[in-house]
Amino acid sequence: RGLTRRLEVMATAATGWSLGDFSPRANELPADELGELGTRLNGMARDLSQLLDLRQEMAAVEERNRLARDLHDTVKQQAFALTMQIAAAREKLATDPTAAEQRLTEAASISAQIQQELAGIVRELAETQRKTDGGLEELVRHRVSRWSRQTDIDVGLAIHVDREPSPTVSKTICVILDEALSNVVRHSGARTVRIALNAGVDGLLTLSVGDDGCGIASDAASPGMGLRNMRQRAESMPCGSFTVGSEPEGGVKIEVRCSDIEENTDE
Repeated sequence: RGLTRRLEVMATAATGWSLGDFSPRANELPADELGELGTRLNGMARDLSQLLDLRQEMAAVEERNRLARDLHDTVKQQAFALTMQIAAAREKLATDPTAAEQRLTEAASISAQIQQELAGIVRELAETQRKTDGGLEELVRHRVSRWSRQTDIDVGLAIHVDREPSPTVSKTICVILDEALSNVVRHSGARTVRIALNAGVDGLLTLSVGDDGCGIASDAASPGMGLRNMRQRAESMPCGSFTVGSEPEGGVKIEVRCSDIEENTDE
């Protein structure tokens, strides 16, 4: 019962953070695994609050919009996954403590990832440039593996990278992929996802993400923020395009295309 109460405090705090209220705090005592998780969560909340303060100080509208997209496409999605893991731990605590412990371990990992994302965004604001670590294939495989483990959704992944894209294009592709997978979890009810990434020597790059979920209602009034963000990011790349449609067997498929050609100017 005591552990359940502590998890309820964390879940309530995470819900407040997802709504933009960073005043709630997760309990940090006693000094055990839950206490350590609470300390990390509170640090994350403080970083988020500081980041939003920096955002309010930005004068340029374009910069404010870009930061809003970055927060929505990275930190907000991970905060949603964090809330899911804590809720799952609460549900399994009484009947399956081992499974609950695994969920808490995932929650701690997600909180660390959020802090890394926040640190990267803050550095980008200060330096106006962020370095992308690792090649595109490595980045995609890491993201997909982590997402599949956290959601228990099977993924079929096909990657062919014959030419490494620029860091800017690689980062944009990864952010679009994160958003697409987040939409799958929140809206589709899918059991499997198929992802294909091709980067040819000619500079042409294609990313497709399809699921076997419920699809998009034909009478939907307008696309959600996630689809709008993906389209906006895709079209910001060289010759970028974004399409979304229904799979023949049901579900949704999005496809992103761009041309990442950098001419050699050394001569």
